[in-house]
Amino acid sequence: MSPGAGSARGGGIGALLKGLLRRERIAGPDALQAFWQRRAAFMAQKCVIEYCRARAGLNWQRLFSEQPFQQAVHAASWRAWGLTVLDMAEMLDAVLRVDAPDHAALLGWLGRAGEALIARETAQNTLPVALGADFAEQAQDRLHTLLAELARREALPVKDIARARADEVFDIIPMHDDLKAPDRDYVFNTLRASLVRAADDLRAAADIPVLAARLR
Repeated sequence: MSPGAGSARGGGIGALLKGLLRRERIAGPDALQAFWQRRAAFMAQKCVIEYCRARAGLNWQRLFSEQPFQQAVHAASWRAWGLTVLDMAEMLDAVLRVDAPDHAALLGWLGRAGEALIARETAQNTLPVALGADFAEQAQDRLHTLLAELARREALPVKDIARARADEVFDIIPMHDDLKAPDRDYVFNTLRASLVRAADDLRAAADIPVLAARLR
C-alpha cells in the first residue's frame, strides 16, 4: 500500500490498522520486507493524513475537498514515507542485530531489501510531480547512508529512534505553522509509539534468531 493511498474519510487507514493488528507470522525475508513496507506506510499516513484531518477539526471535509490541499497532502505523505522507511530500517537493525550471526550481512540485506522496496513502490504508484524525478534515488541514497552509520555505532533503544527524523516529518506536514506549532512533540510521540509497537509485533511474529540467520 502506498503512503498516499489512505482515504480522507479514514476508511483506508482504518482498514490498514485492522490488518496490522492481526497476528502476523514473519518467517523469512519476503515477509519481513512486506512488514517493513506496511508499517512505514502506516506511519506516514498517521503523521500526515490523519494528523491533518484531526487538526482541521470540523472543517476537515472542506479542506480535503480542495485540490491544492489534496496535492499537498499526497506529496507530503510520500516525503514522510521516505523518512519512515528509514525509521523502520533502523528499528529492524536494532531488533535483529543482537541475534544476527553477521551484522554486516544483516545490513547488506537491509540495503538490498530497502532499495528494492523503494524502487517497487515508486514504480508502481504515480508520484506527485512536486517530488521530482530523483525522489526514489534520493530515498535509496539516504537509506545507504543510514546503514553505513549503523555499521559504526551501537543500536539506539527503539523508543529513541524516531528522534533523528521526527522534526523532518513535522516540517513536511502541509498545515500552517501557526496551527501545527504546538504539535511537534505529538508527531514525535506518534512515530515513537508506532516504532515501539512495530518492534513488539515483530518479536511476537518471528523467531528472531532464525529470522536473523536467514537474512543473508
